[in-house]
Amino acid sequence: MKKIFFASFLISLLALGNPAASFAQSYFKGQVKYSISYPKKSKMDPAMQSALPSVMTIKVKDNMKKTIVPMSVMTQVEITNGDEQSRTVLIDIMGQKIAIKSSKEKIEKEMAENPAPEIEYLNETKKILGYNCKKAKVTYTEKNGSSNSFEIFYTEEIQFSPKLNFDSQLKEIDGLPLEFTMIENDIEMNFKAKEIIDGKVKNSDFKISDDYKFVTEEELKTMFG
Repeated sequence: MKKIFFASFLISLLALGNPAASFAQSYFKGQVKYSISYPKKSKMDPAMQSALPSVMTIKVKDNMKKTIVPMSVMTQVEITNGDEQSRTVLIDIMGQKIAIKSSKEKIEKEMAENPAPEIEYLNETKKILGYNCKKAKVTYTEKNGSSNSFEIFYTEEIQFSPKLNFDSQLKEIDGLPLEFTMIENDIEMNFKAKEIIDGKVKNSDFKISDDYKFVTEEELKTMFG
């Protein structure tokens, strides 16, 4: 299961924006679509290749964010509620719909247990989809002492509501990542924004349909062995 589901910190990577920004800031409302590529895909077995996603979409409106990751046999959606400071993961596996909600207290505990990453700001810049981007290197140190680094190009020209920062360990970076490479579960992944659309996001986009069954993490582990 760990090799299929994206880590929460990856999803919340896309909730950046300095909370110290001016209250008069006009925050982004719309969609950002990313392509996902795998430089070492040829070394994976066919079953793993077919399970990996090729796109990721985020929708943002006010203090709500929805991240959608479709895969061959399942779709994973994460809804972040900045007002409640909660996070709900929706998993649709071949028609079986499961929901897992994490409260503010649970998220705060998870973040306290994970060391904050080191961020190194680099001089390199580039333009992505017409937006000026800066480069940074992020290094995570695991509890066993091993480290894992990845680089991101982020733009300060797109800001989300600071209320969406509650579950991000990268609050120090002031802007939205538009291109980044990282390694998760020994899989190298390249993300690059391919489309940014202003507007066209409705409140109903964040509604959870009644056919999802809420379970605990323990129940989910039992269901998937």
